[in-house]
Amino acid sequence: MFRKYSRTIAAVILCFFTWTSGGVFSIANAAQVEARKAKTQRQEKKPEGAEEKFSKVTGEMEAILADPKEDIEAKKGRLRLKKAEVDALDTDIRKQFAETEKRLKDAKLPAEILERHRRFVKHYDDNLAELKGNIERVEKAKDKKEAEAEIEKTRKHLEKVKAPTRHQPLDPNNLPHRQPKVIKREPRLKKEEFERDLKKDKNAWRNEKRIMVASAGSLAGLLTSSMVNAVTPPTAADLAETVDVQLTPEIRAKALELGNNPVKIYEWVRNNAEYEPYYGSLKGAQQTLMEKSGNNYDQASLLIALLRAANIPAKYVTGTIEIPIERVMSWIGVKDPTTAANILATGGIPAKAGVSGGKISTIRLEHVWVEAYVNMYPSFGAKNGPGNAWTPIDPSFKEHELNTSVDMSKIVKFNESDYLRAQSKLPPSLTYLFALEDYHTANYQGGMYEMFYLKKIKEHEFGVFLGTLPYKTVVVGSKFASIDTLLRHKISIGLRDPTTDDATAITKDVCELTGKQITVSYTPATDQDSAVMTNYGGLLKTPAYLIKVKARVKVDDTVVLEGPPIGMGESLKLNLQFSTPGSFGDSIETEMAAGLYYNIGLSALNVASKQALGGLDNSENLVGTFYDSINSGDNQVGKVLHNIGLQYFTHTNNASKVLEGVMHIYNTRAVNAGFVSVSAKYREFFGLMVSPPIISGLVIDIPRYIQSPFSIIGDKEQEKAFTKIQGLNSSYFEHAIWESFSGIDSVSTVKLLQLANEAGQTIYTINSANVSQTLPLLNQTQQVKDDIQNAVAAGKEVTIPGSKITRNEWSGTGFIVRNPDTGEGAYMISNGLAGGGSTSSPSSISLLGRLLSRQYAALALGKPANQFALNRGIGRWIGAGYDEIMIFAIGGMLLSKGFIPRHEYTFSKEELLSLINRPDNWIVYYSGHGNTSPDYGDMLIPGYDKDGKPEYVYSGDITKANARVVFLDSCRSGDRGSFMNSFGVDNLVFMGWTHSVEYFESGDFAFDWWRSFISGKSAAISAAGIADGKYVTPSSDANEPYVVIKGGSLTLDSL
Repeated sequence: MFRKYSRTIAAVILCFFTWTSGGVFSIANAAQVEARKAKTQRQEKKPEGAEEKFSKVTGEMEAILADPKEDIEAKKGRLRLKKAEVDALDTDIRKQFAETEKRLKDAKLPAEILERHRRFVKHYDDNLAELKGNIERVEKAKDKKEAEAEIEKTRKHLEKVKAPTRHQPLDPNNLPHRQPKVIKREPRLKKEEFERDLKKDKNAWRNEKRIMVASAGSLAGLLTSSMVNAVTPPTAADLAETVDVQLTPEIRAKALELGNNPVKIYEWVRNNAEYEPYYGSLKGAQQTLMEKSGNNYDQASLLIALLRAANIPAKYVTGTIEIPIERVMSWIGVKDPTTAANILATGGIPAKAGVSGGKISTIRLEHVWVEAYVNMYPSFGAKNGPGNAWTPIDPSFKEHELNTSVDMSKIVKFNESDYLRAQSKLPPSLTYLFALEDYHTANYQGGMYEMFYLKKIKEHEFGVFLGTLPYKTVVVGSKFASIDTLLRHKISIGLRDPTTDDATAITKDVCELTGKQITVSYTPATDQDSAVMTNYGGLLKTPAYLIKVKARVKVDDTVVLEGPPIGMGESLKLNLQFSTPGSFGDSIETEMAAGLYYNIGLSALNVASKQALGGLDNSENLVGTFYDSINSGDNQVGKVLHNIGLQYFTHTNNASKVLEGVMHIYNTRAVNAGFVSVSAKYREFFGLMVSPPIISGLVIDIPRYIQSPFSIIGDKEQEKAFTKIQGLNSSYFEHAIWESFSGIDSVSTVKLLQLANEAGQTIYTINSANVSQTLPLLNQTQQVKDDIQNAVAAGKEVTIPGSKITRNEWSGTGFIVRNPDTGEGAYMISNGLAGGGSTSSPSSISLLGRLLSRQYAALALGKPANQFALNRGIGRWIGAGYDEIMIFAIGGMLLSKGFIPRHEYTFSKEELLSLINRPDNWIVYYSGHGNTSPDYGDMLIPGYDKDGKPEYVYSGDITKANARVVFLDSCRSGDRGSFMNSFGVDNLVFMGWTHSVEYFESGDFAFDWWRSFISGKSAAISAAGIADGKYVTPSSDANEPYVVIKGGSLTLDSL
């Protein structure tokens, strides 16, 4: 029996997470792990060398000289002792210098390398002599005044030759978490205005980077000029592949799945891809397909790509249209006219509101749609065949239905002070959701779904093309086969030496970078430098002062940019410049001297689930360590950092979607980006790096997280509240993502404030009224105080602990800078980073060795339960939107327990089995459609074949699973017990439903059960605690569903 309500398929598979070549159950792998641990322990006990001691002693001298509380004689005595330490170390250091010179000569390395060594030794000699002379003059000073003058001279010398700090000053007028700055424009109303701005070269498509004609055969039948009503016959450009129209295997497969039929292709895009309001081409066809969302340009690109893949000519049309305000609100999914107009304008779309009777009545806006060359006569596109007319079709304009809901967040406010009072394993969005659910349960009778803002697309399936557009066309501006480059979103990646101002840069379309692995690492600048590194055994074994390096930017495996030569450890700026069509550009920058290996994390509004899964898969089975990978220059570390970036944006965006639903917010994000890196430190002699780079930690820095939240009823205070909570969410994941993946203790602004509260520190809120009184009370660095001063001067408010916090090898602070009017903010940690990182060094075994025994949480959403046509997708059902939010919430719970969520849309039997049939799955959670049969037993129905027939998964199909916990949240999944023993010998907990269960009812049950189960309660107690035990005892009504449980006494922690 099929579900009473449309159901979505969802599977959560928590896989035992391993990053080595053997499995977690491999004896050989276990031996390798133990060997690495032993090696690490030996390395951690290694005594300090002369370099490290010298750097420490000179630092201690500087502290003595700068201490205002100590008297002169005490300072003299302490400096005398430190000078003796320096003299003793100098002997060892000079011995090392001699050994280095001999090594360079014996290896017959180039003369330039030997000269670098000699220059370094001279730098050391000159500064050591000056330091000793200064200390001698301090000791010989005749009076206090002379001594103070000599002390100050000595201090200034050490300050002058000290290695520069890598603190990046905060720009209080360009906070990382902000709303976009847009240029509001009115739509063009004349055809010549469009044509003036369009590229004049009619053959411009020939200059595109990837030009292919979709047709595999002759074009003769497609490009004739004698067709009925063909005013302008199609050209090769109308079948060409372009930067935006990518004819990828996935695009071709989807077109084939839809029978290469133009009507089915159009209806699939129109009914499945959510509209997002931004201007210009950003994602391109492939990314739009993967995300199933995009604006008018990107949905047009997807539709054109699918049509061209089916050998159907298609092109873009741009113009200005007029839509009644009621339909605009329905299109976007909001309830307030002004909000609808502001959403379009904030997205950079040229638009103007029409006013009647003092109220907004219409919206005129520039828009893009498609013309396809199809068989309009006589079939109106319903049949494949030779084209005979161009017909207009718009995939991006679609209206929505909204559910009836209660905005509980207006009643129960998020308590930020409580959340920051102590460490929390849960993100703020889940903490808030729990509080709202508790209030709802205590005060309302309905299900939890009543709290959420949910919407569904009003699907259209006419089976033919109507030949008209669903709105008034004010003017048709221009028609083109390829989007002009000026209408594409772009990113310029730049590398700059701030000392010489030498710089290089490359500009890429965003659609060329989305989902790609973008890494920045160091390579020898010349053959001479390569020879030195080879002699020493790699980058991490070569003294920094001996070599020059170049930063190399790679997109996947292709080098796209090289920076200017610099000394290892010297300053180098990595810059990203964002160009948005018709709007302001902006940039972010980081100091690369603080790191060894960088990944540029990128989210083009969303992260497609398959790309996030690809990041997880590519960072599995990596051999070696971070140390080995960076030292040898392979790409292993790049895969790990790329995955971390993908997972960060995935989980931050998913937490935002949960918050949007519960706070009734319509939110769009910009192209957001940051840097994920392996940080480094060096031993230095008087400001020059002497040691090889030393891996010191793992860092994530997100200086660009732009979003546009709108209350669906126009409540500005609600928008501000959302912005603040989502800022806390983003900060939470800056430590949680490292801890979940590596098991290494990490910090973020949120966690540092929680730690400060737990330690009893005073937390200060600083603004213009109290900054002069409060700043002197802070035990913080001068750079942090300068950032606070500048932020307050710009009208911002700062929240900061009174003192720095030390956590393992990390010492620093975390603070929040906010705009009090909008909630926009910066969540900063020491060194000017808008992010978080590990508190201890991964050392020589590094992350690859520590990323063992991690469990996956793979979340899959599939087709709702139905027997309709294949092209009916998840957008049609409000319940599907609720299921997605529940999956995100459950994923957040599991992440807090150390599981790594994997989220994917599974639309077929094959896709579902690829997740379930894995021996390393810890947990399987399937939420979808099911049934039972006297002949075949219980069955799951994850999707439908190309003919619209259900695809069944039987217990016999599950042959490789070995999951500890299995919860099949579907109708009749436990009716006959077919699946109870099919998930492997380690399956200790199994749950399934008898009979059919209503959609929202099972969703609410699943959320509450997982909430209780991760808190430490047993499977049975967790189920019995829901709805007064209604679902654990068979009802007198034989059709009333209940859950069957195996291993009910077990808890998650006991497994």
